[in-house]
Amino acid sequence: MLQRGTTGAIADVFQVLLTTFEQQATTTQQQQLASMGEMGKALNRFLDKIQALESTVSELEAERDRLQANQEQLAQLQDLQTENQLLRSQLETMQAELADPRKMLERVLAQQTTSPTSIEPIASTATAAPSSEPAQSAPIAPATPRQAKPPKAETESSRARGDKAEIIDQIIEAMISYNTSQERTDQMLRISFPAIKGIASAMGASYQATIQEGMKAKAQRLDDLHDQLKLGGRHNATVPRKNDILQTIARENLGLDNWQDVKFP
Repeated sequence: MLQRGTTGAIADVFQVLLTTFEQQATTTQQQQLASMGEMGKALNRFLDKIQALESTVSELEAERDRLQANQEQLAQLQDLQTENQLLRSQLETMQAELADPRKMLERVLAQQTTSPTSIEPIASTATAAPSSEPAQSAPIAPATPRQAKPPKAETESSRARGDKAEIIDQIIEAMISYNTSQERTDQMLRISFPAIKGIASAMGASYQATIQEGMKAKAQRLDDLHDQLKLGGRHNATVPRKNDILQTIARENLGLDNWQDVKFP
């Protein structure tokens, strides 16, 4: 205090000392409050940035889910376009045959090549020249009636459709067995058209109508299973390793040798 030029009675010196100490304490407190205020502002700015980043992440996740859903719809649209082209080609073929009866007759004859004896009466009738005079040759004995048989191509097509329907049924049952053996929903797949087609393509049974018929036959069972396992309509869009799950089902539940060819559309 003497260095500061404070002299006088001891009480006066102590009073000045206390006043100086209080001033220094007040100044220090104000400085601390100012520093805390700046820190609070910086913290608020940091929290605002975190909130903005979280909002951006949510928007990106929603956009990702929308794009994945669009990819599934695009795959279904491509299947519809392929089926439409096939039906259009079949329609054009039938229209061409109806416009020219000779083509239809040729197709029927081609389907009956395995029974040449049934074609001879048709060929002899078609090639015989008309005559106004009675025929002098010996009468032709009537042909023995033969039991009509369905065209071979049609029989094979029906058999093929039956085989593919059985394959689709096996795929659905394999997926049901797999899902019910898992404990976590992120390791399950909703049994949907794209999921079934991913395996069916590797088994030569990816025809859309056959898959839809198989799903329709088990619609109530699949709905009950999905409700029980809490697999919503967009569940597959949230599963990060869909291909691995499908390949596991193909390898372990179906025993496919070409399980590596299985891919989620």
